[in-house]
Amino acid sequence: MTVLKIKHHEKNYVILSKKPLEFQTLSWEAKGMWSYLMSRPENWNPNVEHLVNSFGTTKKRVWNILGELIEHGLCERGQERLDSGRMGPVFYTIYEEPLFKKCLPHSQKPHSGPPHSGNRPPNKDREIIRKESNKEEASPSPRPKSFSTRIERATHVFTSKEDHDKLVAEHGEVKTEWCYKTLSEWKLDKPKGKWRKSDYLSILRWCVDAHDEKKNKKKPSQADAEENKKTANSLEDFIIKNAHRFDVKVEALHKHIEFGYRSGNYQPTCIPYHEHGFIDRLESACHKYQIPWRKSA
Repeated sequence: MTVLKIKHHEKNYVILSKKPLEFQTLSWEAKGMWSYLMSRPENWNPNVEHLVNSFGTTKKRVWNILGELIEHGLCERGQERLDSGRMGPVFYTIYEEPLFKKCLPHSQKPHSGPPHSGNRPPNKDREIIRKESNKEEASPSPRPKSFSTRIERATHVFTSKEDHDKLVAEHGEVKTEWCYKTLSEWKLDKPKGKWRKSDYLSILRWCVDAHDEKKNKKKPSQADAEENKKTANSLEDFIIKNAHRFDVKVEALHKHIEFGYRSGNYQPTCIPYHEHGFIDRLESACHKYQIPWRKSA
């Protein structure tokens, strides 16, 4: 269980340093939690669950805020070795003033995830958070290493400036943007547990090949498009005849077939007749909308 040890004068008021509150790169959430922790009495021993309930947030967000305080020098991670030789519990020390003077630039994003280093995940049941005053320290501790800056290129897709420049130099701006968009759509459709740590490596491993494969595919001919339209019309007739069974409407329009629910405000699914793999996408849409239909051989 995570414990926070507080050292402060037992008063009904608190005196805070204005420096952390004036940091433009520190989020309001981090400022609020820092102020809250500094205002606690010395005998106050909370845990992460208490902070989650007090702030109405999640455990992950609490660890993100602690990581942000570390980047701004207001929190420091440490671990002591026990007399037995084994490593003791990990603790986090909260400071009243930053350990280093220079503040992070606006472009620096706060650290995302639990504030720990190395590949080994932290044991949250043994994490301890302390609070100490460092106003009169003769020599401040060295500035902790900053996490490498990654920029969000698309939803849930992040790459550093160096990796982005490599992709643009090798594959061009248009192809790189296509890879970002494709990887973003894949992530939105998959659970987070299947995401790889490096988006740059994911792009190199399959997004580039997927782009080349799509580019080399031949578009269906006009005859194939007409055949696909006939198939769409047969599916539309099937839905009309069985309208009482489905809360779905299917319309075979001039250039594409459109799926949608009869009730509710939902984004319809459109499949162009000229699209490669039209039948596969059509059967996949039927499966999505729970329509028992397959193209006869």
